[in-house]
Amino acid sequence: MMPAAKHLDPLLGIDIHLIITPPGVVVPIPHPFVGIVFDPMDYVPILGTTVFVGGLPRAQAGTGGIALPPHFPIGGVFAKPPGNEAEIFMGSSTVVVEDEPFSHLALPVLSCQDIGVPPFPRRRKKKSISSLVLPTTLVLSIPLPVFIGGPPTVSLMALGMRAGMAILGALISKVRKARSTRKAQNGVHCNGGHPVDVITGANFDDFLDARSPPPGLFCWRRYYSTARADLYGPLGWGFRHEYQHTLHLSPQVWRYEDPTGRTLDFDPLDADAGEASLHGVVLRRTGPRQFTLREGSGPLLHFEAPPASHVAKLRVVQSGSQRLELSWDEERLIQLEEVSPAGRVRYRLKYDAAGLLLELLRMGGREPQCLARYTYDRQGHLVTSCDAEGGCYLYEYDGAHRWVRMRDPNGYAFWWKYDQAGRCIETAGQDGLWWTRLEYDPERWETRVTERSGGVHIFRYNEDLTLVELVDPYGGVLKREVADDGRVLQEIDSGGRVTRMLYDAQGALLG
Repeated sequence: MMPAAKHLDPLLGIDIHLIITPPGVVVPIPHPFVGIVFDPMDYVPILGTTVFVGGLPRAQAGTGGIALPPHFPIGGVFAKPPGNEAEIFMGSSTVVVEDEPFSHLALPVLSCQDIGVPPFPRRRKKKSISSLVLPTTLVLSIPLPVFIGGPPTVSLMALGMRAGMAILGALISKVRKARSTRKAQNGVHCNGGHPVDVITGANFDDFLDARSPPPGLFCWRRYYSTARADLYGPLGWGFRHEYQHTLHLSPQVWRYEDPTGRTLDFDPLDADAGEASLHGVVLRRTGPRQFTLREGSGPLLHFEAPPASHVAKLRVVQSGSQRLELSWDEERLIQLEEVSPAGRVRYRLKYDAAGLLLELLRMGGREPQCLARYTYDRQGHLVTSCDAEGGCYLYEYDGAHRWVRMRDPNGYAFWWKYDQAGRCIETAGQDGLWWTRLEYDPERWETRVTERSGGVHIFRYNEDLTLVELVDPYGGVLKREVADDGRVLQEIDSGGRVTRMLYDAQGALLG
């Protein structure tokens, strides 16, 4: 017999979190987890608990917990902010409370980890904890005259739900795949401030750092978005470069991701299958692990997946007689070689010990020519970028790796503010020019954008985040007709003028 667990009982254990050390190396470091049993769902009327132990809500398999105080980094800074959350894993196999095993002293608790497994789904919870978890924490029940017997067990209901969720997940993934094919064609209509996607609230921009003279194919461009600010890559947090095209191969779906982070899902192609097209992107299988992809009239991209890998990387960019050959060292692009009738030009990429890109070099001559240079802070944020013409940008970030300030090569700065959901709510230049305030109302499917002049634009969109109506400050309305597959068929402006969109046979927008 062991003392019953309840709210406010201590939790004590060890978590593993990834730390960026001062040299820039990411290392897993054990961190103490000290917290209490506390689950707000147990206090919700009707849905909450009706069983109390000494006046406090009972703790069962699935009851949540929180870290008090929150985790503090040891030996550096967190690569990913910890969830500071936990969930009781086990309870008695013979004592059940509200359809779940009643937990007691010294039973394991799933606490937040950077290296672990997804948490179990729970019948009584709309949302489980978001972190990966491991049972490396214990509940330390404070004795009260309530004792629980029987050997420990996990929640059978949770295991059953997990099996059911696996089946349901397969069905949902098909629905999501169908939804993901509806590419929102909003264009410049939905760019506000400097610039902000007024529907999603993401702050984004792109930078051309270097390119070869026409008709050369080499083009080194960087893309940033707060929508992926939590993703870490060779250019730090939130950035991707021009050649980060990937094709993720799974039995259910082949997912193509371009440098901007846009994704398209294709049905897998058999060895003898011809091709698949989606919104103007044509995918072909040319060998057991070789593929080509072309978007509209753009260059032909050649992909190849290494043996036993489920990710095909970009190997060749081809346009007519021009070729760009790419060499990779695992996840790092290390060399590009431009091949044309005029000859060959090699470009090399130099990285630090943490895998962050430092320099882009053009080889040839007595010494390599530095085309682009990058520096980072201790957290792995890109803080300075200098392009081939000597122009340098400076960047500042908040704790969630989002831009809060950027200074361009002319010395002019822009700033941004965000809400708790990570959406940009205000932006302006350093002197107030281009000031913009954004107010989001997802329940009404609209965003209100107020500019410095006082004019208010209202953007209305559908469930696929495609703009369907834009009301200008004078009351004029632009309406858009959208097909079931997400393509915009036509636009009707406030004067009744109609603009129809033209597409080719593969669905690429021609104009």
